[in-house]
Amino acid sequence: MPQQSQLYIVASRHPRVGKTLLARLLIEFQRISGRPLVGYDLDPREPTFAGCFPNLVWPVDIADTRGQMSLFDRILGDHWRTTVIDLGYGLFDQFFKVMAEIGFEEEARQRSIQPTVLIITDSAPVTAQLTPSCGGVCNRPFSCPCTMKPLRSWSSPRTFRRHRQNTR
Repeated sequence: MPQQSQLYIVASRHPRVGKTLLARLLIEFQRISGRPLVGYDLDPREPTFAGCFPNLVWPVDIADTRGQMSLFDRILGDHWRTTVIDLGYGLFDQFFKVMAEIGFEEEARQRSIQPTVLIITDSAPVTAQLTPSCGGVCNRPFSCPCTMKPLRSWSSPRTFRRHRQNTR
């Protein structure tokens, strides 16, 4: 059986929550591990992720059909590489809608691609209510909601330990 390649989709419904930072860490980890990889920055307004790795990460605008076809064709065609996607908040709903419409999950399974959706949440109560509506994808076993707290909220090691105990 062929080895599965990883597809990491790092997404958030809000800006400035650490989404691009997590995508950058994933790219760095994959580079250090010596794995073949590629990344896509889906934030057409601020392609920060692509700017950090100009030879590894490509900006893609999925606002139109041509951009959507280009992205999903590349992901499925490059199934031998690890892929990291930085999904900007403005295209969150559209990305998961297209993903469901084209039957991406089945295509990925056929090509031994293992998608992992990392949804960066924030402290707003509305985020917890909206996150499950990402096209049904987030209810699947390969999604993982993440909470990134600002460092200033962990004023002491004791506060950090208390937070860690509450998240287990």
